[in-house]
Amino acid sequence: MRHLRALVLLLIESLLLVTIAPAADLWRIAITDTAFVPVRTDSFRGDTLRWVNASPRLQSIKTGSVWHCEQYGPLDLGDIASGDSLSYVVDFGGTGEFYTYFSSYNCPGPEGVLTVGPEPSILPTSWGKVRSLYR
Repeated sequence: MRHLRALVLLLIESLLLVTIAPAADLWRIAITDTAFVPVRTDSFRGDTLRWVNASPRLQSIKTGSVWHCEQYGPLDLGDIASGDSLSYVVDFGGTGEFYTYFSSYNCPGPEGVLTVGPEPSILPTSWGKVRSLYR
C-alpha cells in the first residue's frame, strides 16, 4: 500500500510539474480628445489591448511620432468610431521595448506608451505543495 501511495504521488508530481503559463491579460485604454487613460501600459506578448474611443470624434491608433504625425513601428490599426472599441493581441516586442502611440486625428496631441516585456514567468508547482495535499 505504501508503494502504491508513493507511485501515485510521483505520478501526480510529474503531472503538476508541467509548466503552466499564466493567462494573458486584457488592458483597457480609453481614448479622449486630451489623453489616453492609462497613459502607460506594461504588457507582455499575448496580452490583449482594447482601446475604447470615449471622445465624440473619430480616433485611430498608430505607433510613431506624435509630434511629427508620422507612423512607424508595429501598429497602424485604423479608425475607431466614437463609442466603439478596437482590440489587438500583442505579437511584437518582448524584450522590454517601448512604443509611443497616438491618434492621427489628435495630431499633434496626446500620446500613450506601450511597453512589451518578455513572456510572463512560468510557475511550476513545487513538490512541497503536492506532498501537502496527501498528509
